[in-house]
Amino acid sequence: MRSHARLFSFAGLLLLVVFSCTPTDDKDPGTGTYCEQDADCGDTALYFCDKINNECRVKAGVDIDQGGTGGNDDQPSDDQTGTESDPVDDDTGGTIPDMDYAGLDCAPGTTEKCAYTGPAGTEDVGPCKAAVRLCKDNGTWGSCNGEIRPLYEICANGVDEDCDGTVDNGTDLDEDGFTYCDTPPDCCETTDKCPDPKSVHPGANEVPNGIDDNCDGTADEGVYDCDTGLDLNTKNPIDYAKSIGLCNGVTEAYVRLPSDQDGCNIQSNSLLSALGNVIKPKHGSSFLALSSGQAANPPSNTSFNQGTSSAAPGDWYQANGNKYPSSPSCPNNTGTSGNANDGVMVKFVVQVPPTANSFSFNIYFLSIEYPSYICSAYNDFFVALLDSSYTSADPNLQNPFDKNLAIDDMKNPVGVNIAPNGLFKQCNNVSGSGWAVTSCVGTEELVGTGFESHGATSWLTVRGNVVPNEFITLRLAIWDLGDHILDSMVLIDNFQWQSQNFKPGTSDS
Repeated sequence: MRSHARLFSFAGLLLLVVFSCTPTDDKDPGTGTYCEQDADCGDTALYFCDKINNECRVKAGVDIDQGGTGGNDDQPSDDQTGTESDPVDDDTGGTIPDMDYAGLDCAPGTTEKCAYTGPAGTEDVGPCKAAVRLCKDNGTWGSCNGEIRPLYEICANGVDEDCDGTVDNGTDLDEDGFTYCDTPPDCCETTDKCPDPKSVHPGANEVPNGIDDNCDGTADEGVYDCDTGLDLNTKNPIDYAKSIGLCNGVTEAYVRLPSDQDGCNIQSNSLLSALGNVIKPKHGSSFLALSSGQAANPPSNTSFNQGTSSAAPGDWYQANGNKYPSSPSCPNNTGTSGNANDGVMVKFVVQVPPTANSFSFNIYFLSIEYPSYICSAYNDFFVALLDSSYTSADPNLQNPFDKNLAIDDMKNPVGVNIAPNGLFKQCNNVSGSGWAVTSCVGTEELVGTGFESHGATSWLTVRGNVVPNEFITLRLAIWDLGDHILDSMVLIDNFQWQSQNFKPGTSDS
């Protein structure tokens, strides 16, 4: 009885061992059982998940059938392919051929497509495709490589770069119905080319903004051509605006003294079709002339006394400490006080176009005071005062504190005292105490002007920054300081709106 009891105890223990070696799982774990991870196969010391085939298999070197030489234990070979009479070694890891995938994410050398990250509907269209990753020798996946997503279409190359199913049709980035591959092409698709790409395309209306709105190769054609047929004898300030190129948006226009009061001399302002034998309009058929003497072609008297006197523009004068500003190019303090003699001011109130962020116009300054009164207190002034709400944190873009755009890069106001800083070109080089003029190139442009033996700047460019759609006030004024003789004249033309901001002030054209 004791021997039988021991036999039953041994048999029970053997049965317990057999059952304990078989994984238990509600997915029927064991070799061949579906799995996604090793834990799905039960005893991870014996089994692993073949993640290639999603099947549980015996780990390499594990002998589940305790020898596999046949018998009556009804335990199949661990590779699920042998028989009790023809077992397969357990250390194959339950696979044929002999390869151990225990703990591997993938079979080395195999590839797999990665998730496509391009826009929906573009995968496998044209060159667009998903990336592929390769299983490395250690059974782990490498990185995804080779994805091609849509790019801007390149015209006339036979490739559908934007993967929309059509070759060489361009990409309508601004959704205006036109592309850069059209004939004629859309000349602006992004804001780095123009502020409002959707409004710029073939056939669009041209507006005064410095942009080729209709993509015909020319910016603002026709929008500044409003001085054709103007009567040169007019004294209408709206005609003055048209003459310089301000064709639209002018709501008010005046001709007054620099103090913004009525009473200027009638000879101080006019329209001219030329000055002398060489100087012609920068654009159109006429320009505006303002003078502290006679605004005529040529003036008959360059020391003409207009018989007027007024205060200088009050806000500008106050901003400069209630005196006329000195010229940094001169060694001595040239600032002084006094009345603006023989002065005239043209004042325009203008609404800025919706796409404009700045403007420019050209001036040509001539003076009888050159060269005798360079760096003296007798300095005829020209100012271009801008009232605008524009502000900028960039000091290079901020409009001048005193509103005057007619200053050079050294803050010299436009007048004879800018000559030492290089802006006088039609003149003969001279020098004085602490200053020298070396920028003169000759006086050919002064022939027939009445300023032949004196000096002038040639055409300069004046710039200012504005806010789209705002109303600005632009005041253009000239006067004689300290006397009523030795006149100066300024020619004004070619006003243009610009789509971007520029450093404000006056410089060579």
